Parts: sequence; structure tokens; C-alpha cells
Amino acid sequence: KAAQAASQVTLGYIMTGDAATDRVSRAGLDGLVRQLILRTSIDHAAPAEVDLDRDELSVYPLLYWPVAASARPLSERAKEKLNRYLANGGMVLIDTRAGAPGARPDLAKLIQGLDVPALEPIPAGHVLTKSFYLLDAFPGRVPGGDLWVERDQDARNDGVSSIVVGSADWAGAWATDSSGTPLYSVTPGGEKQREWAYRFGVNLVMYPRTG
Repeated sequence: KAAQAASQVTLGYIMTGDAATDRVSRAGLDGLVRQLILRTSIDHAAPAEVDLDRDELSVYPLLYWPVAASARPLSERAKEKLNRYLANGGMVLIDTRAGAPGARPDLAKLIQGLDVPALEPIPAGHVLTKSFYLLDAFPGRVPGGDLWVERDQDARNDGVSSIVVGSADWAGAWATDSSGTPLYSVTPGGEKQREWAYRFGVNLVMYPRTG
């Protein structure tokens, strides 16, 4: 599995144990990969489901972590592997999906024991706002609130934030079926809002490549 992921650019999504959440994550990254192939020159493979306890993490440039309301704290092994991944150049998008139905996770409890850097709301002119598209908003299936990134003065790994945190349910906005048809409505902005969600996803994947 690791060898296959390393052979092409492969995005990963962290298994939550909640079947419905994991299905949305898979469909969301499938939809984002479709857009990346259409809009950029990067040859992406199909996204991979990632078990933090079992799988090698270093082969994934980006991990999408949807935080389910039923999520349990990570095991010590998972924390150790995730800390190593973040310290060595990996990036995690934590999506609390606060606007999604039933999504009220205890994020502080879930990430306890992780080496999470000091975060701040993304400042104007941050590289993530211009790594491919020029952006001043980062909506997903719902508008979401602030997008949080590592403080510039504390950033490791060539200034790239190892953790990005938000609540907009991006996978829900990116998700498509096998024909590319969107699976879920986005509110309140409709298809224009979905386009902004795709642009954020493209920027997010390009961001570690621009530094």
C-alpha cells in the first residue's frame, strides 16, 4: 500500500471508524483529485484510506482528517506516528465540520498529546491564499468560520504550516459520484460556493509545493 501511494501523488484521509463520515471523505477526495487533474499538471492517484495505527504516513503529502462527533482519542502509537509525520514535512487538514448535522466534536480531547504548533487565523497575504488561485474566503459545504494555520514565526518545514484547521466540511463540498456529479448541496452559496471550495482544495495541495 505504501509503495503504491509513493509511486504517484496520493492524498490520504484518516479513518474515523464512522462509516458515513469515511464515505464522504472518500468521495470528497475523489472529487478533489478529479479537479486537480483537470486544473493542474500534477498526476494524482486515487485517494487512500489511512489507518494511523497501521499505515506508513510519510508517503502522503496531505492527510484530510474529518473529526467525527463520536471520535475517540488516538492511541499512543497513532500519536507518535502523527507527531513524526508532522515534524518531517507532512501536513494535516483538520475539519471539525462544525456546521454539518450532528458534528460537535471535542477537538481538544482528540488532539491531546499531539505536537500541535501555535495557530492563528490565516493572515492576509498568506501563501495558502495565493498558491494557485487568489482567495480571500475558504468555504466548504457550509461557510465555516476562521481558517487556522501555524504562526509564521513558529512555522517549521520551510515555512509551510503542518496543520490547517477549519470547520467548513470541505469533503462534503468536493464529493462527487463516479461521473463527477456533486453528491451534496452547498449552502448558502450554491455552485459558486462549491467552486470556491474546489479552489481552496487546489491551493491546499499546491501550498506545500510552493513553501
